[in-house]
Amino acid sequence: MIFTIPITGWIYTKRRRILAEKAANNDLLTGLYSRRAYDEDLDQNLWHGPKDYAVVAMDANGLKRVNDHLGHRAGDEMLKGVASCIQETMHHFNMPGKAYRIGGDEFVIILETQKKDFETFYQNLLSRIASWHGQLVDHITVSSGYAFSSDDPTLSVRELIAKADELMYHEKQEL
Repeated sequence: MIFTIPITGWIYTKRRRILAEKAANNDLLTGLYSRRAYDEDLDQNLWHGPKDYAVVAMDANGLKRVNDHLGHRAGDEMLKGVASCIQETMHHFNMPGKAYRIGGDEFVIILETQKKDFETFYQNLLSRIASWHGQLVDHITVSSGYAFSSDDPTLSVRELIAKADELMYHEKQEL
């Protein structure tokens, strides 16, 4: 009995810590990895090495308008819709990688892939998003940009993300 209480307390504390870490590393709304996980992965150089990878920067268009006119439940549905399209496409293609929600309506996807395989993945992702329909929001549009490690192996993953982000913002300005 003397050992049972301390061991039970230790197990309970460890379990709470694991759940807290999981909550901190996952975006609770979308189920994608969180900004914290994104920053930690970049700090740890998770995406550095001989493998080719692609980086996608994506932004849901019109989130503020949806929130203002249809309410925050509709905005949440929109964000969940983008996330589910990302998750479904990643699962379908079974590519090693991670998807993050790094801000309000901003997403980053990092995949181990070669260009030829990525193009099919990317077109499938955009098609899923274009055909998505929710209960409160009838459709979603996104702006996106991407970059490949093989295009310039001297660039860090942060520099590739900045490149993809720049392309995404250029696409957004054309709307």
